[in-house]
Formats: sequence, C-alpha cells, structure tokens
Amino acid sequence: MAIFGQNRQNIEFVYYSCWHERCAPGINRHILPYHEITYCLAGHLEYYVNDELTKLGAGDVIVLHPGDERRRDPILDPTDYASFNVIFPPETEIPLHGKYSGCIENDTPWLLDKFGEEFLSDTSYRTECCIGLFEFIYARLLDRSLVREHPAVRAARLYIVSHISQPLTLETIAGAVFLEPHYLCALFKKETGMTVFTYITKQRISQAERMIHTGGRTLAEIAESCGFNDYSYFSSTFRKITGQPPTGYRDSLK
Repeated sequence: MAIFGQNRQNIEFVYYSCWHERCAPGINRHILPYHEITYCLAGHLEYYVNDELTKLGAGDVIVLHPGDERRRDPILDPTDYASFNVIFPPETEIPLHGKYSGCIENDTPWLLDKFGEEFLSDTSYRTECCIGLFEFIYARLLDRSLVREHPAVRAARLYIVSHISQPLTLETIAGAVFLEPHYLCALFKKETGMTVFTYITKQRISQAERMIHTGGRTLAEIAESCGFNDYSYFSSTFRKITGQPPTGYRDSLK
C-alpha cells in the first residue's frame, strides 16, 4: 500500500507524541514548517488555525499543512491524543486538510501505539516499519474521510481542485454544488475548520510547489497556472504559507 509513491522513503518524521489520560499542554502560536496530523482519541482539544478556532472531540482528526499558523490552548482535563509532525517529499500530494469528524476506528489507538513503539526503537528496520504503519494509518483516514465528509463539501473540494487555474468565487462554487453561498460557507467551515478561500489559497500554493519541483516552467507561468494573475501577490502569498519566496524554494531544490 504505497500511497505516497516512489519517494515514500524520503518521508521524514520530525516528531511523534502519543498521550493517554494526560493534560494536553498548550502550544504557542507559530507557523508550521511541516504537516501535522493529530488524532483526538478521548477528551477534547482546541486549536487556533490561522486565527480560526477548531474544536476536536473524541473521534476527530485535524490535518495541518506547512504554512498554517497554529496554536493550541492547554487542556486540563484528561485527554488521549496522538500527533504526527511529518515532512513529505515536495512532489507528494496530501489531499486532506482541515478537521475530519468520526474518522477513528476501533483499532486506530492500537495502530498509533504500535507506531510509537517503532518510532522510539533503534532497530535497523525502524524507518521502514514507521513508513509502512504511517501509510496504513493515513490510508484508513483518507478512506474514512471520504465516507464521513458531507457530499456537498466533497463536491466543492473537487470543483476547486479541478478549476484551480481559473477565477473562483463563492457564488460559482456554491452554484456548482447546488447550495446557497452563505450555507456552503458555513458548512465548509464546520466540516473542514477553514474557510473556502483559505482552502483555495492553500491548494493553489500546494499546486505551485509541485510545479516548481517538476520544473520546465517559469515562476510567472506557474503563478498564472495556479490562478494568480498578479505575480507580486503570488510571491507574497507563497512566502507567507511556505516561509520562503518562490525563487528561494526553487533554489533549494537544486
């Protein structure tokens, strides 16, 4: 089950934590340099992602991307949760982003504990075991999210991704999924933990990262292909989300 492609061996696990019946410490506001995937197994967690409150209850998962500004309030009640900090190869597409409810299955806690054992081990096959377990855990989350996600939100996501190079308005997206704009806006935020336009921006920058890595186009051409008509705005948005300008990101790949 190699859902991350041929470069799966280049996945880097920066940190992993798994807490059982412990108070969840707070995390100061900062911009993430990696992906974070956090499972709330029992109790609750409260995140502020790009200044928007996202509450996680038992069974919820949150997926954050590099460039997300995240902080977490301390929770004094006993909480069970597990959190991955992961750096994926630049060309890897991570479709999940935001909050996903009801995506934890009965054996998920066991799988997370098993990953923790391998992560802390010093065996020669540690890396391969961690990658294999993580792929399986993530694939289960991906499958579960497709089942649990509201059909209109899933349709809106697909519409955004397939029209990422075109001008996108809330009215256009809402019309494509047969909802009133204000209702889609509220539903999308409830389901994903982010606004429609935050999701659009994140998808455009993720697409730009993949195109820069692939090569063959100028940065101006990539900006236009990702729906940015103004290169200066593209550059500033890219820097805000990734922590470096497009030129710096391109140079880092050489």
